[in-house]
Amino acid sequence: MAKLISTPKVVRKLVVVFDISSSTAILEDLIRTENYIAWQRVLGELKRFMWSEHLGKTQMYKFLGDGWILLFDDEEISGDRLIKLLRNLCAKYDELFRKHVASILSNMPTNIGLTFGADEGSLVEITMNQQKEYVGRAINVAARLQSATKGIGEPSPGVLLISNNAFARIKLRVKNETVECDLENVAGGSKYRVRKIRIAEPNEAIEAA
Repeated sequence: MAKLISTPKVVRKLVVVFDISSSTAILEDLIRTENYIAWQRVLGELKRFMWSEHLGKTQMYKFLGDGWILLFDDEEISGDRLIKLLRNLCAKYDELFRKHVASILSNMPTNIGLTFGADEGSLVEITMNQQKEYVGRAINVAARLQSATKGIGEPSPGVLLISNNAFARIKLRVKNETVECDLENVAGGSKYRVRKIRIAEPNEAIEAA
């Protein structure tokens, strides 16, 4: 059983969840040809790149297997900085995909790139087994928004879905569109209105490969 060694406290965070499109298909392809080390290189270099973008341990909260949960103090992250970071992440992933993976895949996936979901709000921070853990609605909403990028009626790679609350809180001033999503298992998630922002154009990696 996990050992709780601190008193829970409430912190306010901007939560960004991102996912690598077609990651399962890519990894299975690489495993069939015994090239899975290429995927390890992609993930390792992407993590090091995020460190170089001045993300610390708190901000790079959790690796999900094909993406990360990023946490930011919402009073310290500006809209401009967030968009720049996400655009840099998209460009870096495209670079790594072309460098390590594209030339050895047997089947090229249709969707290549990163998808993003973001929300802002209070999280409960606890320490378990000497690790900080967080629970709260903002993480759930950000994860559901990232998943909802697949149902927006256009290529999902390069798309950020961000809650209206987070959009206003960090003062985003970029081209956006209001869309409705159905967020499963989220209170008030039926026809949930959010902002859609295209961070990067889709399929850049396919064209470059």
